[in-house]
Amino acid sequence: MLYILMILFLIASARFPSEIYRGRVTEIRNSYQIISDGFHKVLIYSSDGNIGLDDLVEFETSFERINGYDNFEVSTFPNWAKGQGIFYQGNVSQYKIIEKGCSVRRIIQDHYRSNQQAWANQLLFNNGMDLDSDFRYFITHAGFHVSFLVRMIRRIYERWFYREQAGRLTFGTSLLLAAVFGFPYGWVRVCAGLLAEGMLETDRDRTGFQACVLMLYRPYYIKSVAFIIPMGLSFISLFNYGEGSFFVRTVFLIICQLRFYGYCEMIRMLLFSLVTSITSVLYLSAVILSFMPVSVRLDNLRTLIIQTVEKVPSVYLNGRCDIILFVIMVILLMEYQIAREKRYILHVTGLLLINSCQSVLSLCYRVTYLDIGQGDCALITFPLSSHGVLIDTGGSYYKDVGHDILVPYLRSRGLASVDVILSHLDSDHSGGLHSLAREFRVNRVFYDKTEKLTVKGVDFICLSYNWTYEDVNVNSRITYFRLEGNGFLFLGDIDKEAEERLVNEYGELDCDVVKIAHHGSRTATSGKMIGAYKPEFAVISAGRNNRFNHPDPETVSLLQQYDVRTFCTKEDHAVEFRVYRHFTYYRSARGTYGFFFNSHD
Repeated sequence: MLYILMILFLIASARFPSEIYRGRVTEIRNSYQIISDGFHKVLIYSSDGNIGLDDLVEFETSFERINGYDNFEVSTFPNWAKGQGIFYQGNVSQYKIIEKGCSVRRIIQDHYRSNQQAWANQLLFNNGMDLDSDFRYFITHAGFHVSFLVRMIRRIYERWFYREQAGRLTFGTSLLLAAVFGFPYGWVRVCAGLLAEGMLETDRDRTGFQACVLMLYRPYYIKSVAFIIPMGLSFISLFNYGEGSFFVRTVFLIICQLRFYGYCEMIRMLLFSLVTSITSVLYLSAVILSFMPVSVRLDNLRTLIIQTVEKVPSVYLNGRCDIILFVIMVILLMEYQIAREKRYILHVTGLLLINSCQSVLSLCYRVTYLDIGQGDCALITFPLSSHGVLIDTGGSYYKDVGHDILVPYLRSRGLASVDVILSHLDSDHSGGLHSLAREFRVNRVFYDKTEKLTVKGVDFICLSYNWTYEDVNVNSRITYFRLEGNGFLFLGDIDKEAEERLVNEYGELDCDVVKIAHHGSRTATSGKMIGAYKPEFAVISAGRNNRFNHPDPETVSLLQQYDVRTFCTKEDHAVEFRVYRHFTYYRSARGTYGFFFNSHD
């Protein structure tokens, strides 16, 4: 009977893609809202300030699948949306409000809104707070502030009641508060833990029961911070037979941040417990003040805390932790919990150092065309080196490409420095440089058409060094280099006329992979160039829903006509070529992969 109930619960918890045009507002973020009809959810981008939580709304929009930046999992938004059971997104200018929300949490939200206490709405409902992969999100999404509040409630009950009675009262109160706040994931986790405590005798059974409930509640969340961190700490604590829990907890959090974000700010991580405690106190204050006719302005205090934490000097441990390495280190932490032998600490430390040196330990060249939206950016790395070369840095009016994409990706690869080659100074090719140079070590930046640059033994040749055009796009630097016999060509934003000139001057160019000019625009990619060079692969860097409708169907059709294997970051996301001595392995973040043998001269 239990197995039948679990199967039914699993079926009920499943979320299938669906488009809806009417539902209640379940969450309000800075630039979008989540709408649910009770069975399905959609994400709507809107700046309509008239709506509130639990409003019943209607809207008109054309939906598309949620599709964020993906640079080989150094991204969180699509996975977060999938975990929430959200598969579609749309844009609306204004909602049609059918019925105003009248829930308890709506009353609380209006109370804090009327008193202009944004700090409380952010802590309780995430209002005005978009998903981010920074330190603040890492703290709040783990849900420790909810656990802190429940512990406070339990201590109060234990002063007046027996332990078992206090446990039941705590569970009832937690369940009530979870209902008030709309059963967010952190509250469901705490309630599942309290229920397991009342039903089961051993910590092992309780942890297993809690994990099963959470996996049934939101199956896709098992790969998220909200599941891995609290359940991982609970699982490791089962093997705790002595002191040293702070050390194990801290190392586990470091490993998790390396796994999810590709880098870890060590000093801030050591302050994790302190910052979590402060956040928990603020959360407790927000809950208490929700049911009191008073207002307390703590926005300045919260801002001060955030600014103080952000001013802490940054000491980074870089390198995205592979899943196998992650599991090995967790097992070693459990072994340390049991045996208390220092050799396990040395093993974990050694693996962390190996992970941070992954670029130095790499035995191949890598050319990665990054998914940065409507713009160009490619990273070239070298064997046994922590230095790389960026050809262009992308740029966007809507996103800080350098801060949000480039820096996290470079750190996730374990790189220490880069040189930058700019094809030209248009913002979609150079806009990310400012924040990149501010947050990461940039050794050299090449703006001009230097004929040849040599980095780690590789010659980056400018084929247009003696060309001059009035149009900034056509005047782009054309960069060519070879890796183990494979030729890579970067065309910037030149047009067909410039491509034909290129063929006339460099007719014998050996080109295996070409970065298509001007994002696949119809003004570029001539049949003469493709026919002359006959590249095996073409990469088009274009943004989703870009207003230019790049790439142009004519360009795509031409590449198909010449049997050129074409990748487009608009659909395939990041594309990588790993060049070894005798063969080259290629893959895309979408899941395409293959290899070919190198042809040496």
